[in-house]
Amino acid sequence: MTDSSERSSLQTLATTLQKALNALKKTMTEEVSPKRDKKILRIMAEVELVNDEAMRKGLNFTNGYIARLKTGSGPRAPSHSVNTSPKVETPFQQLMVHHARNIVGPIPDPAAQGAAIKWILESFTPELAIKKYNSQLEQSNGNWRVSWLTVKRDIGRIQPNGPRPMDAADRNAERLNGNLSLIEDLRRNTG
Repeated sequence: MTDSSERSSLQTLATTLQKALNALKKTMTEEVSPKRDKKILRIMAEVELVNDEAMRKGLNFTNGYIARLKTGSGPRAPSHSVNTSPKVETPFQQLMVHHARNIVGPIPDPAAQGAAIKWILESFTPELAIKKYNSQLEQSNGNWRVSWLTVKRDIGRIQPNGPRPMDAADRNAERLNGNLSLIEDLRRNTG
């Protein structure tokens, strides 16, 4: 990272943190209620995410080290795991984690992001999707938000693994025809 991009990242983190702290101060003045408590918990979660990002980017801490700091188990937590092999992430998890590493705060619209990831993985490898995501990050230069929705739109209907039905109606019509053929065959075979 260059000094200007590091400064920009630090400035973004600081701004996000200050906004969260201001929201927390404002919420603390409200009358005690379950709704207020829920707001406070949400804001504290956002502050925690910003702090995690600062530790990850600014201090180069690993996710494991950050987790150990949070649990209070110190820098060298004993390994209690019977399974010593590293956890293998699914392609879906790989893409969602990649997106989470490149944004500040919680993932906005996670359901839409998940649907876009599923759509992408139907025809493309996770490596190709991540390559396209990173390419968009470089092109955006911070001017627009990159997400799996933008990657899906950019990839379009390029189909390395064969044609994809144009829409759900085509796919449903094809399934209906298949089911009707199956029913006819069953009727003929039963007498």
